[in-house]
Amino acid sequence: MAKRTQLQDDWYSFRILRNKVVKLIKKKKKEYFNQQINVNRNNSKQLWKTIKSIIKGDTRQETVNGDLIFDGEDTTYKENNDANNFNRYFVNSIKSIIDNIETNENENNYCTSDIWCENVLESFELIDSKKLRTIVFSLSNKMGTDEGISTDILKKSYDLIEQIFVDIINHSLKNGIFPDNWKTSTVIPIRKVNNTKKASEFRPVNKLPLYEKVLELIVKEQLNKYLGSNKVLSEEQSGFREKHSCETALQTVLNDWKIAIDAKKIIGVIFLDLKRAFEIVDRKILLNKLIKYGIKGIVLKWFKSYPNNRKQVVY
Repeated sequence: MAKRTQLQDDWYSFRILRNKVVKLIKKKKKEYFNQQINVNRNNSKQLWKTIKSIIKGDTRQETVNGDLIFDGEDTTYKENNDANNFNRYFVNSIKSIIDNIETNENENNYCTSDIWCENVLESFELIDSKKLRTIVFSLSNKMGTDEGISTDILKKSYDLIEQIFVDIINHSLKNGIFPDNWKTSTVIPIRKVNNTKKASEFRPVNKLPLYEKVLELIVKEQLNKYLGSNKVLSEEQSGFREKHSCETALQTVLNDWKIAIDAKKIIGVIFLDLKRAFEIVDRKILLNKLIKYGIKGIVLKWFKSYPNNRKQVVY
């Protein structure tokens, strides 16, 4: 850092150079973000990430410290209890939501006999080394969980572990058993509100092991193929479907609204934001729906095994 001296010329020279550097940095930032927007123009997910980074700046999580509030009580943060407090809070918050949901006892027993589809999916197709290699090397370069296996490490070590990896995955697909050692997720609390002290204003981000993600992708591909060939999903569903996104959902409703307006009709819209939607899915109802759509045998056994004995650690 330059110090102002008795020689005014030194100070003015520093200011001129400093302003040039600041101007250059701004210019390069602008060029970088323009490039990112152009490159991701057809990738809505990455495009929104770029826009958010421009608006919010650095979104990395800062160190959590100070007195935090759990369940209405002040809890002084100490090195040995912060993760435990968050873990207890996240688990109990889900339990509290589920306990307050009114359910019909008969809901968990419906559609267990009639099969909606003419075809059924009773077994998975086993994979070969070529298929697994394609999936692994198509993974985005994201960091792994706290066991230290990142995407980069998985790709660099793949030639050494390929056959073992294939055997483990095929054993799971053939026997309908999801490996218990792959069921531990790492939960990272991320602030939703800047500088908040309330645990309720932290978002629990779940990170699963990469090898678990690979197995999920294999099963997802085969399940989607079955659902697509039997036309199970409605045309209006945009979530978790290839070539669908929030944009397609918006275009669908906007088109319906325009037709209604042209017909001189009044439009009423209700928006629902379900709290912790994925965590509170009723597993019995979900499995019964799978049965309804022809999921049977080893495939049904695998989906029963998938959610059982799940564990989490908080980082």
